[in-house]
Amino acid sequence: MIFLIAVEELGLSPELCFVIEDATSGVQAAKARGMAAIGVARLGDKQQLVDAGAALVVTTLDDVFLPALLVEGRLEERQVAEEIRRRYSERPPDVWTLVYDGFDPGRQGLREALCALGKGYFVTRGALPEATADDVNYPGTYVAGQYNRLVSDVAGRQVENEDLVNVPNWLPLQFRISDGPWFDMQQPGLEDHRLEHGAAEIPILELLCHRTSISVGPPVELRGYR
Repeated sequence: MIFLIAVEELGLSPELCFVIEDATSGVQAAKARGMAAIGVARLGDKQQLVDAGAALVVTTLDDVFLPALLVEGRLEERQVAEEIRRRYSERPPDVWTLVYDGFDPGRQGLREALCALGKGYFVTRGALPEATADDVNYPGTYVAGQYNRLVSDVAGRQVENEDLVNVPNWLPLQFRISDGPWFDMQQPGLEDHRLEHGAAEIPILELLCHRTSISVGPPVELRGYR
């Protein structure tokens, strides 16, 4: 009865209204009076609300797709809502990929750290294979148990530390196009760059496109297991 009173107060016909209910009895009452019902499954009772006749069942009203409701009068669930629930309920995939598009010298050190690979005894920073140590790149490989004792000047005080030793870089790869200069990521001419760091069974993949003095060549693909 309360639903019909609300419809009269709004000055609308029942078929133009919808009811929000979290109880099966409320859904059935709305349907009996010619109104659509949105069921809110707060207690994991989605199927019961569906069986009661709810036109749409959600776990929160945030899941209702408002543009479809307000513009077209349709009850529809936001696709992103289903995706969020899937991410929280399903086991994460075993394969993942960390992707960087473009080359950013200011953040290259962070990328090298995040793309580092190791197993507790041996670790290598995710430096570009053609890179050498400078103000932007810092190729590094470290082995557990290998330390070096050094004295550093910190705020005018001599501080002695035992730090991990950066062993010789085993990753260098230099290349050039025809008789041109050796490739340097920091030199002008880089059109595009993409670095992908995947799960253990996926190699680190580097894609780059470099403008030569003649034309822009096809992307160069470098693959390597580290």
